[in-house]
Amino acid sequence: MASIKPVPEEEATGKVKDISEEIKSQLGIDFVPNLYKAMAPKPDYLEANWSKVKTVMVTPGKKRDIATDWIQSHIFLCYHTISLHGILLLASTDRSTWAKQVPIPDPRREW
Repeated sequence: MASIKPVPEEEATGKVKDISEEIKSQLGIDFVPNLYKAMAPKPDYLEANWSKVKTVMVTPGKKRDIATDWIQSHIFLCYHTISLHGILLLASTDRSTWAKQVPIPDPRREW
């Protein structure tokens, strides 16, 4: 039994809803990643973590090699960053092109 009850997108309110909308907008995706749903019961924690990720991953002018970061995440077996970089790859590229070269797991799946 899980000790943390994630907050589904449709049940998010207030600060959690605002941050969820910003996550989707900034990452260019149509869903909130499970990690952020799990942080949502603690809105201040969600806000602090999203702020850190946003600074590194989506700050205008920051050039990131998402594919390299995604590969490094696999090397270090960091499941959060594997999912996050997978989401960014899907949002920023044509998935059919990547699917021919690198199998990108669907980050929406439950772990």
